[in-house]
Amino acid sequence: TINDDGIHKLIRAANMRFKVKDIPKATYSIEQIIIRHNGLIMESSIKNNSKYTSTIDISKDSALLIHHYDLTSNLQLRVHNSKLDTILKEIAPLAVEIDYRTVTAKDVTFQLLAEKLKKERMAKKQKRISSAIDNKGRRLNDVMDAENSLDYALEQEDNAKLSAYKMNDDIEYSTISIQLY
Repeated sequence: TINDDGIHKLIRAANMRFKVKDIPKATYSIEQIIIRHNGLIMESSIKNNSKYTSTIDISKDSALLIHHYDLTSNLQLRVHNSKLDTILKEIAPLAVEIDYRTVTAKDVTFQLLAEKLKKERMAKKQKRISSAIDNKGRRLNDVMDAENSLDYALEQEDNAKLSAYKMNDDIEYSTISIQLY
C-alpha cells in the first residue's frame, strides 16, 4: 500500500513484539527479508538474560541448581516507505503469538513548510547582515557584533536545512522496531 495523496507528507513507522519458535532463526530471517528489499539493519541484537535460579534439594548434602534464561532479540530496521506494508506481511508468518503490531503515520506537511519558510527568512536576514557588514560597519565592535549575528543566522539556516533533510529522510524510509521472544 502506498500511503501518498501527493499533498501530505507522512512519516510511517511500525512497532512489533511477538513470540517465535526459534529466536536466532527468526532474527536471521527478518534480516534477510530486509536485505532482499534493500532496507537497512540499524540494530540487531540477541540477548540471553538470566531470569531466575531455582534449587531442588536432592539429598542432605547436595542440591540441583536450575538456571532459567530469557532469550530475546531486538531489531531496528529502515525500509523504503513504499515497501513497509509488504515487508510487514512477510515478517508476520514468523510469529507464533503476537503481543502487538502498531503502524503509525505522522503528518509533517506543515512542519516541512515551516522549515522552508524559516530557511528563506534566515537567508534574507543573512543577506541584510552581510550587506551591513560590507557597507556600514567600520568600527571593530560594530563589525564583530554584525559578524556574530551573521554566524548565528547562518547556524539557524543550517539547522533548518538539517531538520528538513531529516524529516524528508524519515518520510522516504520507514522505521520498524521489532522485539522477539
